[in-house]
Amino acid sequence: MKQEQVRIRLSDALPECSLQVEPTIPSPTIYGYRNHARFTSRRGMLGFVGALSHKFIPVSQCMLMNDGINYWLTKLQGNSTQTSQVAIRSGQNTGDYLIQPTMQSPPVGVPTGQSTFTETLGGSPFRIGSPSFFQVNSAQAMNLVAEVISGFDSAQESVVVDAYAGVGTLAVLVAPYVQKVLAIEESFSAIEDARINVEGHLNIEIIQGKTELVLKDLSGDIDALILDPPRSGCHPEAIDSVRAIAPNKVIYVSCDPVSLGRDLALLMPGMYDIEKIQPVDMFPHTHHIECVVSLRLKS
Repeated sequence: MKQEQVRIRLSDALPECSLQVEPTIPSPTIYGYRNHARFTSRRGMLGFVGALSHKFIPVSQCMLMNDGINYWLTKLQGNSTQTSQVAIRSGQNTGDYLIQPTMQSPPVGVPTGQSTFTETLGGSPFRIGSPSFFQVNSAQAMNLVAEVISGFDSAQESVVVDAYAGVGTLAVLVAPYVQKVLAIEESFSAIEDARINVEGHLNIEIIQGKTELVLKDLSGDIDALILDPPRSGCHPEAIDSVRAIAPNKVIYVSCDPVSLGRDLALLMPGMYDIEKIQPVDMFPHTHHIECVVSLRLKS
C-alpha cells in the first residue's frame, strides 16, 4: 500500500515520467519502535486526543512506543496535573531519556526537565536536544542511511553537502565513506547538538544558516547533495540554488510524497533523471511513508 501511495503521488506530480517505485523496505519491528512520544494531560492522566472526536483517551501503554517511553508513562500516569502536554524521548539503544516540561509541584516522583538525551546509531552517539529533530525509528534509520550512501559515486573522493542536517545524523554516518561533508542547518538547538556529535570527524564542516541562502554562496565542486527537509519540503529558492550549483547526484529524503513530488517537478525538468525511488517504512501502523529518491545529472 505504501509503495502504491508513493507511485500515485509522484505520478501525479511527474506525469511525463515513467516511474518505477521499489518495494517498500519494511521496518525491522512494527511495534515498540518509536523513541519519541507526546501525550496530552487531563487532570494528571496522560493519553491521546481523538483527531476527529477530540475525545481524551487515557493510555497506560502505547504499542508503538519503545519500552523506555512506556516505563516513564507508567511512572507519570496520574502525576502530571501541572501541564497539558508531556513529551518523552527515550533512546532505543541507550536507555537514556528526557521528559519535558519540568514538573516539580506536586512531586511527580521521577526526574523531569532534562534538556537532552543520547541515542546511538551505527555505533555513533548522538546528543539530541528537546527541540531538535531525530528519526523516531532508530532501527529503521540505519536502513535509510544505507540507501543514502548507496546513491554516492566514487564515494571516497566525494564532496557531499548535507542540507537540513539537523543534529548531524546523516553527516556523521556518511562521513567515513566520503572525502568531505558540508552540513547545513538553520536551527540553533540542532546546531548545538551537531557540533558535539561531529567531534572527531575531521572531514565534517558545519554551516549555520538557511539552506536556500547557504547553497547560493557555496563554491567549489559538489559531487552529491543530500536534501532532507521537513515535511513541508524545500523552500523554492533552495530548489533554484540546487539547479544553479548542479551537483552530479541529488539524494532527496522525504517523509511526505506530496511535497516530494512538488519539489521533484521543480528540480528535474531538463536537468536530472531519476535513478531510484525507494520507500522506507519508518512509521508502521500509520499512513506515513519515508522515501529516498536518487537523481543523476543528465549527461
